[in-house]
Amino acid sequence: MAIDAQEEGIYEHLRRELRILSSHLPKERKSLRQLLGEERPHVICNDGTAHHFKRRELEYLASILGAEEVGRLLLPILIELTPSSSEASIALGSGAELKVVRHILGMEPTVRDERIILYRPQVAALRRALRTSTQYYLAVGAMGTS
Repeated sequence: MAIDAQEEGIYEHLRRELRILSSHLPKERKSLRQLLGEERPHVICNDGTAHHFKRRELEYLASILGAEEVGRLLLPILIELTPSSSEASIALGSGAELKVVRHILGMEPTVRDERIILYRPQVAALRRALRTSTQYYLAVGAMGTS
């Protein structure tokens, strides 16, 4: 079905709004090892602000992971929310993400299409444990765009 000019205008407006909603996301993520080596661990966000990490969260993550995984885990861990679904997800990435989620939830999470699938109570538990080491973002595809 073809999208008319009015619908395309609506989608463009929604894309702009989503970019604004995503301005808090990091321009570039850093490894846990790199952040542990910084005096004031942080990443720069798309809007130019700094996102700071609590050192005790970083040390907690390091206690869960092996030495090699500390170098592979990129932070913050990005949790994708889909407004039309009760599920959230995290990209599987290096595999260290799965080990962290498994440890914090105390169970084996569902993995589908290279993503760790989380339900709302699991997202809440993960955010409680890793408030500064995780961030939410809305899936653009969830708004009917490509």
